[in-house]
Amino acid sequence: MGGLTAEDVINMEGVGVQGYHNQMRQLANDCRRWCEQGQGVVLLSGGVSRGKRLRDALGENDTAAEFVEDNPAVKPGKIIITPGTLSKGFVWPGAGLVIISDTEIYGEGFRKGKKRASAGERIAVFTDLHVGDYVVHEDHGVGIYQGTTRIQSEGVFRDYLLIQYNGSDKLYVPV
Repeated sequence: MGGLTAEDVINMEGVGVQGYHNQMRQLANDCRRWCEQGQGVVLLSGGVSRGKRLRDALGENDTAAEFVEDNPAVKPGKIIITPGTLSKGFVWPGAGLVIISDTEIYGEGFRKGKKRASAGERIAVFTDLHVGDYVVHEDHGVGIYQGTTRIQSEGVFRDYLLIQYNGSDKLYVPV
């Protein structure tokens, strides 16, 4: 622990939570169950607009939640949505608290921000790529690099990297 010594150890007896991968019905069911048990539930949405959409999605699944942008107050039996982020959520029965992170709600690929940009290895130049290499586009996810292609647009020829996705989906990224 970097030279630190603990004076006391407290076992908080928290447990991790499952990932929902955008399955709002299951999330709503679990939130209702936790509320019935008297626990306060905090859902971290990652952003304001996502939080409001999450509130609406839970409402469509017969689950009332309050969106609070600043200073959320956790209350037993209530669901609060706030635009925070956390790598992992947890259930802490001893404190009557459930926190679900944005990555658990939406899945790992839905998180945006600085951390995501530095998660992979950036290529210095596109010539480092070889046909058949797996690549990750910041917005579109994992695809297979298929080489470069020249496309004429508005009378001008430009070079693009071609990324093949599932089926016939293709993405042309300007060089």
